[in-house]
Amino acid sequence: MDVASEDSRSGTGAPYTAADELRANSTLSPAEYRGPVLGLIFLSYAEHRFEQIRPDIEAKATARRPVTADAVVKTIAGFLNTDGGTLLIGVDNAGAVLGLGHDYNRVQPKNGDGFVNWLTTGLINALGHVPVTHTRVRIVVHDGHEICRVDVAKNRVPGSARTSKDGRAFFAVQQLDACRARQRGRRLRRRPLADLI
Repeated sequence: MDVASEDSRSGTGAPYTAADELRANSTLSPAEYRGPVLGLIFLSYAEHRFEQIRPDIEAKATARRPVTADAVVKTIAGFLNTDGGTLLIGVDNAGAVLGLGHDYNRVQPKNGDGFVNWLTTGLINALGHVPVTHTRVRIVVHDGHEICRVDVAKNRVPGSARTSKDGRAFFAVQQLDACRARQRGRRLRRRPLADLI
């Protein structure tokens, strides 16, 4: 039996003791001490509930999310359809090197070769063989961590990418900050694609 249900059934615990003190030793009317007492009971429940889910929250906060195939496909398709670029997998947006340890768990063998094979196969399935020939996928070591570097050259003919959610769509890359040369993929409609040709 958990603490909150025991407290609520038996009327024991810190919130109930505080409520008894207010009722017995205070000149306040029940309407005046009702709010603080209910607040104490709520805080007790919230603390108990938080302690139940704390391990899950802490695990999610410290673990890096694994690479999603769709995010990689959209970014590389965007690079292919514009001026090319470099994608670093295992590096966060702030530039901190995280490595590929979490990503290796989803591939066989669980190492750089397995990750490169998984990524290349996914790109061929999503983009086709010819566009993937404009990419170079390799594992490099930086700050003691293995990361994946994908160099992408501009494709002469803009193409589409197949993602798990969007079906077949066209993607381009938008320059956000000239100083940092940070790039982000965005979905294009078919009309603006003619302007890229």
